[in-house]
Amino acid sequence: MSEPERPVDATGEDFSIVLGGPIYQAYRKFHLAGTGLELLKRRLVGIPLFVWLPLVVLALFEGHAFGNSKALLYDIDVHGRCLVAIPLLIIAEWVVHRRLRGTVRQFMTRNLIAPQDMRAYEAIFASAMRLRNSVVAEVVQVVLAYAVHWMWGAKVFFVDGSWRGATEGGEWHYTAAGAWYAFVTLPIFRVLLFRWYWRLFIWYRFLWQVKGLDLQLDALHPDRSAGLGFLANMPAIFTPLLLAHSAMVAAVIQNKIWNSVARLEDFMVELGGVVAFLAIISFAPLFFFSAKLNLARRKSGADYGALASRYVGEFREKWLGERASTERVIGSGDIQSLADLSGAYEAIRETRFVPITRQSFVQLIGIAALPLLPLALNLMPWQELLQRALGFLF
Repeated sequence: MSEPERPVDATGEDFSIVLGGPIYQAYRKFHLAGTGLELLKRRLVGIPLFVWLPLVVLALFEGHAFGNSKALLYDIDVHGRCLVAIPLLIIAEWVVHRRLRGTVRQFMTRNLIAPQDMRAYEAIFASAMRLRNSVVAEVVQVVLAYAVHWMWGAKVFFVDGSWRGATEGGEWHYTAAGAWYAFVTLPIFRVLLFRWYWRLFIWYRFLWQVKGLDLQLDALHPDRSAGLGFLANMPAIFTPLLLAHSAMVAAVIQNKIWNSVARLEDFMVELGGVVAFLAIISFAPLFFFSAKLNLARRKSGADYGALASRYVGEFREKWLGERASTERVIGSGDIQSLADLSGAYEAIRETRFVPITRQSFVQLIGIAALPLLPLALNLMPWQELLQRALGFLF
């Protein structure tokens, strides 16, 4: 059963793609979260330890914790998922819950929603909250978390002679640690990840539907995005989620380099792919507004172009015509008004077709690259890498 609906507060104060659903209710029942996702430290400690610590204990008991390259100690992929990616996915819930509603609030505080569209906007808002609370969606996510293992995950999971298990008589046999990893750790990790993809879908759908309203955009807005410049902050809002993906890819690549003859150069496609994927997560929905921004730019250009023509004509007639004014030109407000009008027209001309700034793009690249930097140690010793880095700074 979904949560009972409350009256919609479309100002954005109640907007959250995180608070809701059975798993959120389970957090609260087991005192892992409050109504506003408080108790973050409990989740950061409890969930990673629950999925990772039994692996270590069971592997130690079975003698698979260390001793060779296929021991648990050297499985960077496992440690990266449990101790880096999962905590980042948990932190992302807390960060996005607090920051995204401020972004949504901008639609109202900037008067982007026309009065006649308020009821439609409230309906869009309420629809997003219903999807967030969907029990069916989370059940599907749990089913998929286990189905993935049987569909194709087993091909990656089964490493003969490793801490995960071994083949005997042509059949695979899990170790106790391997069974915990396959049926507890990985499903929990996948559910956390799938929940985020569902939340992103809700966010994208919300923006797509808002795009369909008669937004009150003005190309004169100083953000150079007709008032939608606040949407360029997506990389900052979703930073922990983006870092989790990048860290996960870095751990997988490092694992393959350590346990095979692969080199870092062999993964250039994967490294480029993760940056492209994170760019899509951050910026794809912003392209929904391209047509609206283009329309606002053309309309404002036409309106202010006509105004500029009238003003320039009157200015010329007053100061350069046959009956030119005898007023002092120096200090005249007409000159400043002409300059201001020119600046307004320039602002219209510079309006972006997509609310993406250079700063937000650079921020995305930095977020994507940060977890990948340790991979550079495969190319050169850390001392040389540090020396080169310092050389750029000094």
